[in-house]
Amino acid sequence: MNKDLDHTTLSWKISSGVQNFQTKLVTFGNIVVESRSSGINISRSKNKQAQIMVMAPSTISLDKIELKFKETVFTYDNSITGCSLFSDGKMIFSSYEDKKVVVLQNNRSTWVNTSFEFQTFDVEQIDGGLIAITTGYEGGRIILRDLLERKTKKIIEVDVWNDGIAVRGDWLYFSARKNGLMRANIIEGSICEVVKEPMSRCAYIALFDNNLYSTNESTNTVTCSDLEGHIKWTFKDILSFPLGLSVDNYGNIYVVGNEFSSVIVISPDGKQSKVILSSADGLYCPQVLHYNKENNELLVANHSTHAFLFDVTFK
Repeated sequence: MNKDLDHTTLSWKISSGVQNFQTKLVTFGNIVVESRSSGINISRSKNKQAQIMVMAPSTISLDKIELKFKETVFTYDNSITGCSLFSDGKMIFSSYEDKKVVVLQNNRSTWVNTSFEFQTFDVEQIDGGLIAITTGYEGGRIILRDLLERKTKKIIEVDVWNDGIAVRGDWLYFSARKNGLMRANIIEGSICEVVKEPMSRCAYIALFDNNLYSTNESTNTVTCSDLEGHIKWTFKDILSFPLGLSVDNYGNIYVVGNEFSSVIVISPDGKQSKVILSSADGLYCPQVLHYNKENNELLVANHSTHAFLFDVTFK
């Protein structure tokens, strides 16, 4: 159990000598430290993918990015709206209409299905087997689920729409439609507003350094801003119905184009782009993707039936 996340209480026991200042005092009292477990164990290595540092230039030409097909995964379910690729090869898919999360073990022969009372929109790994699940436009809560223990650890009542999600430290950032960008504390469950500007329906988000990236399927754009909502750039080209997005170690942004069945990669400054996957690679109405920074792998999930795993290299 990580002691950094325990609740700590300080108490002071007054010395009897304080009541008589003419008596020589040795001490004023004793400080007693008591620790109480928070109930959620998150190691300091959590979000290792988000924090990973690589010996690489700040930017790299998009022409140097190459994808090599690795495997096809049958998801079976319809309405796949979230996915996460663990460093050990485990895959997580959230099925919105079916209200369930599916875990595919790295042996690819074991499936674990978990059904929920609420719709399950996006899914994000917090640490180890702990994941966060958003509940879309009607759930009003974020679910923290332990895959190893196979039980729900906590339900954070946010009382607003919650679509795309990203993890930073002990905070879950999520798109809240007309309520903008919000965040919820994993340990305390507290909620606060980050950016007031409304976000689009089904907006996905990603964090890298101090940048927030978000998709807008209504305007066919990807926007980069700081965490206070100040826009740095907006990308508008060759995108049609952008949905899921993720960022690699160089700060390149990978985005699903649902309508054109494509994946494009955008440079960190938003000025360059490149189509890296299309229907020729098996994509059909892709919904979401996830880039694993430790293994340099990209998982792309169609709206139904299939997902595809690719190795990413930088030549």
